[in-house]
Amino acid sequence: MLEDRLNPKETADECLQQIKRRRVDGYEVYLIQSISTSIEVREEKLDSFKRAQSMGIGLRIIKDQRLGFSYCSSSDVPEIGRMVKAAIDGAANLPSDPFYGFTAPSGNLSPTPDIYDERIRRISAHERIERAMAMEAAALAFDPKRIRRVGKATY
Repeated sequence: MLEDRLNPKETADECLQQIKRRRVDGYEVYLIQSISTSIEVREEKLDSFKRAQSMGIGLRIIKDQRLGFSYCSSSDVPEIGRMVKAAIDGAANLPSDPFYGFTAPSGNLSPTPDIYDERIRRISAHERIERAMAMEAAALAFDPKRIRRVGKATY
């Protein structure tokens, strides 16, 4: 399954291990993952089916009162290592500033709104295609005298 190829927890853990091995003074890691499916139906036939997954990691570090930044879009261990090294190398080439720092975690996290419906992941590709076809059919059936064609129905 596409969702199993990239594991954000393992990627974040690897990133943190590599940062800690290099002994930086402070760091901030941002990781994002997205999974998308796009289905297009035209004239009662499947016209396009695309599935994509992406992951990105952003890293800011402070070493010797110097700030460095890097990012990568891979969960491969060597790529994560290159990202960490690039942030440290970047910091080494910038002037130091004793006022660089990261805000300490407060421990008071805002509640996360429940905006994701887990049932979406369980909808099969076949059912998604059927829904797109049903959308096209419903549009055509709404007013057959005036609606003769649907450019495309997209799920």
